[in-house]
Order: sequence, then C-alpha cells, then structure tokens
Amino acid sequence: MSSQDSSTSRAPKEAQPPVGVNHFVLNVRNLEESHRFWTEIMGFRQDAELNPRPGRPPMKMRFYSCQSWPTASSRTASSAGTRT
Repeated sequence: MSSQDSSTSRAPKEAQPPVGVNHFVLNVRNLEESHRFWTEIMGFRQDAELNPRPGRPPMKMRFYSCQSWPTASSRTASSAGTRT
C-alpha cells in the first residue's frame, strides 16, 4: 500500500496546460516541408541532424528546439492588451 495521501493521486477535474515539452518524435512524408513548417511557422530552430550511415538502416532525423513556450500568464497578458 502506498504511503501517499489519496487526495494527491486523484486526476484533475479539468485539463491542465503543459508546463513544457522535453521532446517529441514525428514520422513525416516530406522532411523538407516539415522542416519549413517547424522553423518558419512554429519558430523552432534546428539543432542537429542525423544522416544515414553505411551499414545501418536508412533513416534521416532532425532535432529542433524552441527558445520558450508562451506561458498562461503571457497569453493572458497579450490577449488582454488587444481588447478594446
């Protein structure tokens, strides 16, 4: 039996916004189109690239990072500033 209080293990009553994202993996049909989306539209920066190597299965991967995600307080402040 866990020593944890049962009130701390309950699911939240509503969805909770994420605090951050460590990483995610996407399998895409068009690597160049995906690259343009993540860099030009979403604002990510490509940090590294893994290219095929002789004797290994063919694969190509790119790694991206984002300087910062908007926080709930920054979204509220920016939307509050646009109201008339």
